[in-house]
Amino acid sequence: MSMKQQFVSNFSHPLERSQLSSGAHILTYAEEGFSPLTFYCGMFKIPKDLELAFQDSVNSSDAVGTMEPYAPISAIPRRLIRENYSAGAVAKSLRDWMRHYGKVGVTGELYLDFQCPSTPHFVTKATEMIVSDARNAGVQRIYIVNYLVSE
Repeated sequence: MSMKQQFVSNFSHPLERSQLSSGAHILTYAEEGFSPLTFYCGMFKIPKDLELAFQDSVNSSDAVGTMEPYAPISAIPRRLIRENYSAGAVAKSLRDWMRHYGKVGVTGELYLDFQCPSTPHFVTKATEMIVSDARNAGVQRIYIVNYLVSE
């Protein structure tokens, strides 16, 4: 097993707040509705108006943002997941997050949830591209949240 494989693992069931260790952080994409961001904002009881303002801020600035200190949640722009499909563009956004936010909030696990409804292959590739950046930012392990929602 390579070092990247040991550092990056799949998390194949819904994430619950009780599973987050101190210093853990969730990184997703800024989209309203039946999306990971809405799910996590609900989990942390973030008011809907704050969630919508955050989503709008991330997407209109086309830059990564964080909900700290309200919750350990950050997001990249929606277009990177829904329109761009580029591992390089996602990796750049993840590196931007590491540079701007990673050193202040994450001292443990980083949960990447880019499901729509499953994690796109280009996101997995982008994650592999940023392993050394994550380690340098203090992340101990990356989990790619990837489960299919069944009705």
